[in-house]
Amino acid sequence: MMRQKIIGVFPIGFEDVELVLRDGNGGEFFNCPEPGKCPRIKIGADVKEWKDIVAVLVHEAMEFRMNRCRARFDPSYDVGKDHGSYLFVMDHQIFSDCCAQVGELLVCSLPALAVAWKKWKK
Repeated sequence: MMRQKIIGVFPIGFEDVELVLRDGNGGEFFNCPEPGKCPRIKIGADVKEWKDIVAVLVHEAMEFRMNRCRARFDPSYDVGKDHGSYLFVMDHQIFSDCCAQVGELLVCSLPALAVAWKKWKK
């Protein structure tokens, strides 16, 4: 069974996202994990350095926001549905808005995430 720790629910623009640490590395986001629940970002906690946790959070949060503003596209005929095939298309205004929203998430979530990750490593 995969170990998980819910860190909390934090603002990202005009909505909230639940932040979760889980076994492993990497990360993923869920637009609608269950009916009635807010979006969720999961981060693999089994890494050696704090910067790796922050990098995954930034990656997943930016991708989540770019997906929400309809700037993430995937090829229609990619049978393998590889995540590496996504293309992001946006103007500077949308990019700036995504950065501002992710900045809010970082400011609000990083203190709690740091404490939880330190406990996870023990």
